[in-house]
Amino acid sequence: MLKKLYDKVEEHTHRERSTPVVARYTRTTTQSIASGSYQIVNYATQVIDPFSLVTVGASWLFDCQLSGYYLVYANAVLENNTGWNAGEVGSLALHKNGTLYSVLDYHDDLKEFGTGLELSLCGGDIIELEDGDYIDVRVYQDSGGAINIQADGTLSYINIARIN
Repeated sequence: MLKKLYDKVEEHTHRERSTPVVARYTRTTTQSIASGSYQIVNYATQVIDPFSLVTVGASWLFDCQLSGYYLVYANAVLENNTGWNAGEVGSLALHKNGTLYSVLDYHDDLKEFGTGLELSLCGGDIIELEDGDYIDVRVYQDSGGAINIQADGTLSYINIARIN
């Protein structure tokens, strides 16, 4: 038991001194976002994740294994085939351990633009995480129908970096 604890401390110490704790994931395929509820964004394509801290899929999450302050920046571009109407909302939010931590972007001023409008939701925040905490990013839209997150890794992505 003591050896196991020692090995974990050694691993964390080594991580802190050599390779930075960072992750970058993108969306290279569309993801349908239903109207009227927050949905976790599945940033499914790994670009950088030296410690394999992200679990991809419908329950996408970043699993903190080294306590500290983290900078999170996310972007999700919503396609639209039906057109936005006045009063409809688009939002991007950071969640910690399943609970809303901060709203990264919020638009409730959408007008009737017709078809083809893309809504870029983006923002960042600093969050304190303890070993075992997890974070995810969720999108909300209430257009009355499903809207896809654009399949373009240069437009829909997440960056996470431990800053201390």
